[in-house]
Amino acid sequence: MSKSAQSHPEFGSAVQALIHEIDIPASIQRDIRHLVEPGLARLFVEWWIAQDGVDADFIRDPYDASDDPAWYRTDGWPNMGGGEDAVLRRKWEQRSRLWMRWHGDDVLHVVDWLIWSVRVGQGWTHDTNADGDPTILSEAAALDDLVELATEGLRHRPSNDNPGRQGPR
Repeated sequence: MSKSAQSHPEFGSAVQALIHEIDIPASIQRDIRHLVEPGLARLFVEWWIAQDGVDADFIRDPYDASDDPAWYRTDGWPNMGGGEDAVLRRKWEQRSRLWMRWHGDDVLHVVDWLIWSVRVGQGWTHDTNADGDPTILSEAAALDDLVELATEGLRHRPSNDNPGRQGPR
């Protein structure tokens, strides 16, 4: 993981909110969480760290090209009270919702690839860097990089294989 994301004091809260928003079943979460954190979650936190450098409280919808684009509050609504933990939870829940609104199809594509890679025992999942993170995920600089890896990785999956399917095969 990048040092900025890994050392971010809110990384754990961000990961928890993102995994909740992706809605990964607990049985699958156990199998892929170690892959979500150094890839998707790291890039998610890095994206928001960059946004915080622009404005930590509000974000303009990056896909709204109208003259009056939508703006979203992303600071956790401290005026709503509830203490620091509640503000932190609201902040990362909102950021997860927005990120999934804007990038959800790509995120779910990557999650499908992660699930399938674990299920079939892809070797890259065990090729780790000094921090113990899969090298291929640690080297991704943007979500687009993970999408390309997922597209290539899933190219060889049988067409009737649904990695998120619950129940017997």
